[in-house]
Amino acid sequence: MQPKLKQTRNYSIFQLHKYNRNVKKIEKLKKSMMKYGFRPHKSIDVIPNDGDRFTVTDGHNRLVAASELGIPVWYTLAEDVGMPIQEEQDTTRPWSMEDYLVSYARNGLPAYIAVKKYMQETGIPLGHAVSILAGESAGSGNKTTAFKAGTYKIGNTRHADTIKDIVLCMKKAGISFATNSFFIQALSKVLWVDEFSPSRFKSKIKSHKNLFEKQPNVQAYLEEIEKIYNRQSKDRQPLAFLAEEKSKKRHLSFGKV
Repeated sequence: MQPKLKQTRNYSIFQLHKYNRNVKKIEKLKKSMMKYGFRPHKSIDVIPNDGDRFTVTDGHNRLVAASELGIPVWYTLAEDVGMPIQEEQDTTRPWSMEDYLVSYARNGLPAYIAVKKYMQETGIPLGHAVSILAGESAGSGNKTTAFKAGTYKIGNTRHADTIKDIVLCMKKAGISFATNSFFIQALSKVLWVDEFSPSRFKSKIKSHKNLFEKQPNVQAYLEEIEKIYNRQSKDRQPLAFLAEEKSKKRHLSFGKV
């Protein structure tokens, strides 16, 4: 059927799409609506739902803003063509990784709930959490497409669990940059080195926490980790070198770092 433009003050007939991202940052939108009203060419898009209700596929922010202001809503009624809301809305305002996380976790996808929980427990950035929970190195970016498509899966979590253990140890020691993006990438790299002992590093964190300083890049963090790991130890390990060599081998094995 052809789209039909209608207007209403009955906000209760609308149901927000279950896969929508969070409604946020609408104050500027509300100010515009207070001045110009809800303009017809900016109508919300809806599809028929059960009974006399409609599911919003685009325009959630406009609907919420209008309802809070108490002004009429213009809406366009069309048939459901089966396009995922993530794909439809991405053509107007691109979804962020956080938007996809909220959408899929809200609807009970276990892998996304696990990512959200891991981030809450550790403070590790979303992109890194997605990579390491899939069993890869932080910063690989290999799982971004699957994450956006809703097909992301959790892999072997041993790597992620070890990173979490060390990060929490650092936080307890009062090291403020424990979840810094560069540091997480460096830590992830060094954890693939067979000669690296997480328990030994945690011991060094506790006894030499004052030696940790914020660094400008991944390489600098690798060198800092090596320096502190080897402090007052007889069996010194060239961790920065070994981590880079291991990274190169993984690159050849999987096609990506």
